[in-house]
Amino acid sequence: MADKSQKQKKTVKIMALNNTSPSKHDSQFNGHSHNFVGKIPEELVCKLCSKVLKEPRQVVCCGGHYCHDCIKQRIATNYSCPNCRTANFNHFRDTHFEQRVNMLKIHCPHYKKGCRWTGEISALVSHLKSPQGCVYEATPCPNKCGQALQRKDLKDHLAKQCNLRRVKCQFCNHENTYQVVTGTHFTVCPNYPVKCPYNCGQRGIKRSELNKHETQCPNKPTVCPFQSAGCKVQLVQKDFNEHMASYTQHHLDLVTKSFDTLKARAENAERELRTAKAEVEDLQKKEEYGRQFTERKLKAIAFNADELVKSCSESQKVGIQSIRSLTDESFHIREIGQPIIFQLINYSEYKRSNKVWYSAPFYVANGYKMCLAVYANGTGIGKGSCVSIALCLMKGEFDAQVAWPVELPFHLIVEIMKQHEEYEGSSGANAPQNPRTYMYFHSDKPQDKVEDGTLLEARKCENFARHDLVEDWMLFYDAVTFQVSAESEFL
Repeated sequence: MADKSQKQKKTVKIMALNNTSPSKHDSQFNGHSHNFVGKIPEELVCKLCSKVLKEPRQVVCCGGHYCHDCIKQRIATNYSCPNCRTANFNHFRDTHFEQRVNMLKIHCPHYKKGCRWTGEISALVSHLKSPQGCVYEATPCPNKCGQALQRKDLKDHLAKQCNLRRVKCQFCNHENTYQVVTGTHFTVCPNYPVKCPYNCGQRGIKRSELNKHETQCPNKPTVCPFQSAGCKVQLVQKDFNEHMASYTQHHLDLVTKSFDTLKARAENAERELRTAKAEVEDLQKKEEYGRQFTERKLKAIAFNADELVKSCSESQKVGIQSIRSLTDESFHIREIGQPIIFQLINYSEYKRSNKVWYSAPFYVANGYKMCLAVYANGTGIGKGSCVSIALCLMKGEFDAQVAWPVELPFHLIVEIMKQHEEYEGSSGANAPQNPRTYMYFHSDKPQDKVEDGTLLEARKCENFARHDLVEDWMLFYDAVTFQVSAESEFL
């Protein structure tokens, strides 16, 4: 047993002197792993990790010494003294042993790289961290660029390699970090040399002078002044004078050809102008015809109050005498057989938008107030193919003097008037027939009184006239003329 114990002690001493230890302790415990100078006293070696004591702790039971981390690990796994096996042992910091350990001589950790420093353990931190210390120690860049370099390389890094070192722009002396100057600043520096966009080869063009250079650059594309005449040669400024001298005859030929073309266009425009003037005069004539046509029709339906009075009852005469005094052009009274004329302007727009057009109101002889409603795009069975119409009752001035329900001893005729000149006065089989309808007011379907602001459709004709027939009869206005008349009595 004595030989075995002696052999163990010798092994521990050799491991400490050679700064080696069993692999199972290297990762678990934390003794000193420095390269020591000379022999190490056996009592300064931890019996658990076989390394030089680090933060030495002495156990009370048997006086053995161990590293602080080693004894903590021992307590965590087996709470008994590793030497005498005393349970629930105590330990304390041994400052005397700690001083002895700190006075041991060691080599610099970078001695294999070339550092020849040796000194006490307590001086190692100063050797590694001081600015004048070990030149092989890894030191973070003071500019906080993120790199760590050996102290011997730091000066060169700060002068030439660090992206956060302070530098001045070589073109305008603007100062900032190397990263900013060579990055964003170079893209806006007014003195930074840029390349000519026309590849003229000139070097050293400052960014602030580029616009001026572009206007004078011999390689800048330019346009021949005879391009509008037909010259298609692609030019740069340096070839302009030579082009103008060598292409003189060609330019003259182009100008002559262009003049002939313009002359022909002018003559054609003059012809078109004469044609347009003729069309305007023709339209004016047609307009005058339309005006005269309307006047003739209006004169043909002049008011005859005496005939109306003869045909009415005593109560109706009072209403008619009152109507006679009206001067509003929206109200009309006509004698027997004479029509009332209405004209729907912008027929195409009413047809496209499906809007309903209402005529000016008029009074029939009995004293009822009415108006004509026109559905240009049709309604009901005539939707999309026919013009539909309706006669509407309105609240009138004389509703208190007329009979209710509506009493009309006659029926009204609504028709579309022809506008083509060649139809005027025509007769026989070739004369086109006016679209017309008879609007009857039967007493068996009485109409109630009309309230303020409302319209009451008394009679409606949904397939009054086909679109193709109506549009064929329109002359030059986008308009349709309607006339309303009585068959045997009067309006």
